[in-house]
Amino acid sequence: MDIQCVSVLPRVCEVLAASGSSLPDDTSLEKLLDWFTATTNTGVSLLESAPCLLDFISNVAFSSTSGPGILSFTLKLTGLIAASEDGFKALEECSVLKLIFDPHHWKEAGLWEDPCLRIGWIQGLRKMLQHSKALRLFVQAGNSSHLIEPLLQLQTDSSLFVSSAANQLLAHVLLLYQSLSSAGCNGANKRDLEHSGVSEQTIISCSGIITNVSEYLKKSLVLKESSHPPQSQQILKLLTLLLVQLRPPLQEQLLLTVIDSLEELVTKRWSLPLMDVILAANRWDENNFIPLLCNQQRRTSHPLLTSSEKVELLDSLSGTVAIHREELFTALLLLGLMQAVRKRACDIRWEARDSTVEFLGHLAEVCPIGEEREPLKTLLGSCSFTIPLLKEALQDPESYVRASSIATLGAALTQEQVGSIAEEIVTQLQEILSQDSEGFARRAVVKFFTAWFSSCPSPTSCSLLMQSVPSVLSQGVADLDWEVKLHTLELAELLLDKTFPERLPLHPYAVISNQPHTCHAGENESDLLCSLNSLVDQGVVPALLCGLVDCDRPVALKACQLLIKLRDTVSSLLVNAADPRVSCMLPGQSWVQEMRGNKDAHTQGAPHVGSESRDEAAEETPCTDGDAVCVSVCEVLRTLDLDKKLSVLMQSSDHIYNSPLSLLQDILTASTAASNPNSDPGQEVIVDCY
Repeated sequence: MDIQCVSVLPRVCEVLAASGSSLPDDTSLEKLLDWFTATTNTGVSLLESAPCLLDFISNVAFSSTSGPGILSFTLKLTGLIAASEDGFKALEECSVLKLIFDPHHWKEAGLWEDPCLRIGWIQGLRKMLQHSKALRLFVQAGNSSHLIEPLLQLQTDSSLFVSSAANQLLAHVLLLYQSLSSAGCNGANKRDLEHSGVSEQTIISCSGIITNVSEYLKKSLVLKESSHPPQSQQILKLLTLLLVQLRPPLQEQLLLTVIDSLEELVTKRWSLPLMDVILAANRWDENNFIPLLCNQQRRTSHPLLTSSEKVELLDSLSGTVAIHREELFTALLLLGLMQAVRKRACDIRWEARDSTVEFLGHLAEVCPIGEEREPLKTLLGSCSFTIPLLKEALQDPESYVRASSIATLGAALTQEQVGSIAEEIVTQLQEILSQDSEGFARRAVVKFFTAWFSSCPSPTSCSLLMQSVPSVLSQGVADLDWEVKLHTLELAELLLDKTFPERLPLHPYAVISNQPHTCHAGENESDLLCSLNSLVDQGVVPALLCGLVDCDRPVALKACQLLIKLRDTVSSLLVNAADPRVSCMLPGQSWVQEMRGNKDAHTQGAPHVGSESRDEAAEETPCTDGDAVCVSVCEVLRTLDLDKKLSVLMQSSDHIYNSPLSLLQDILTASTAASNPNSDPGQEVIVDCY
């Protein structure tokens, strides 16, 4: 930990403990916690580096004036420190650990109703539960119902963030118990367990908590007239989470406890949320759930099951299709989803249309490209239905649906099918790239061409694709959406690697020379010239040069990296002062200034101004054909100081101001201004939230 930060931190702790309320910008506390977490991950002990943190936690825990924001931060910090056994021991010795994680203490103070405090309590406990001593504390408090009952109550908390975090914490506790019990079952004797810090009594006590959890799930799944459906649905989500993460025999114990309640839910129009539970349980033993699936099949024909429920079921299944293959397709046929797919593709709700198109894409991705696509044929009859449906979805008024249909086309079409219907689809996609008002669809178009080129065995076998590449690159790199431009450069990278295959990335453990790549004896200079000309004709080089002066840093960074790669590959061609054999058009006035700045730097020894002090108007000049100038590609690659530009682009915009010390100083400044009643109301001190 930096010595300056260590000197400032005690004052920050005093301010936070005495303020009694959150700072003007609550994110500063989260950033402070992130810094503590990063410091801990490096192996540094927080209490050894900053002993003031222990006093801060004690002061806040025993204070009656601290606000929920400060308390939530303190709970998380306590859990972070207690995650190590030394920190846990120090907190336990000062009698603060049990108090700060006691829900009754916060209820008596009237603070438990604030969701900020509850989520701090949950996250603090989860951070702490990393070793046997922390587990023993949880078990001892759990057996007295001080921890387990509040945790179970939070599973259906009114705050979605709190309930989700509580679900994750409960799963974490059960996974800890599972690892301990499996260690005992795998031959670890009593002495081995006690040597690891886990007593036999702790494992027995954990069994009592498992019983409490099982009974809670069983009771919560029983629907009564007064039951609140969203809460019951949240319990089903919790059960799904547990079944996915746990293993037998603990998973079996939970299933045997709740199986009767699940069967009862099938008869009460709870088909949709039950499907996730069934698919999760199918990982354990599919034979026990075949009767439940059959009951689901009978429910789909019931007149009370609405079509919207079938659509939501389709959306639920789309996320699990890649995991469950044969079992899922059997379930789909049982549920009669073929009719739902056909009908919902034309639903008036865009969410239904979008989930249907995405579902088709997931089905297509199940089978590798080289295999016959039996899932699509089984469910939909043949691709003669799928492809027209997706082509029609390209005209959908909702951009999400258009983007999903483009992505699904890329997954569903084989090379043979692309060849037969490619011209019509390519025309539609190019129109979307040039005319669509939404970025989602335009991004999907560039990704489609990238995926198409990746699966293409050779450029000669994909003539239509190669004819489309220059147009896609020129339109994509001039797009207003930075993600479209970045995906366009990814396509350019593929073309670059195909042109110079010997420059593909090496093995991760390969020794890489710092010297630029030079031609070997067998490499012909004319071949390099031919390849470089090919990249110019395809639009790769103009796209990279255009991206280099882009105002979006990720785009300029990617273009700079690829240009360095190209420069090192053709370094033998850069010897001549001005090789006119390969030239291209550089669009926009920004390139004129870029080149002039670099020439001045090379000829007069002036500092490089092209990448750091460009005129703002030049930065915003779009990459168009206006005011284009023809230059030698070799001259550009040699003149540009790409290495220096790369070092500038690699720095984030906050590399100067974003530091732990500046954060601590901001907290002190903000708290001083907030506590000064005579300060000018117009002179607000806002903590940097970036």
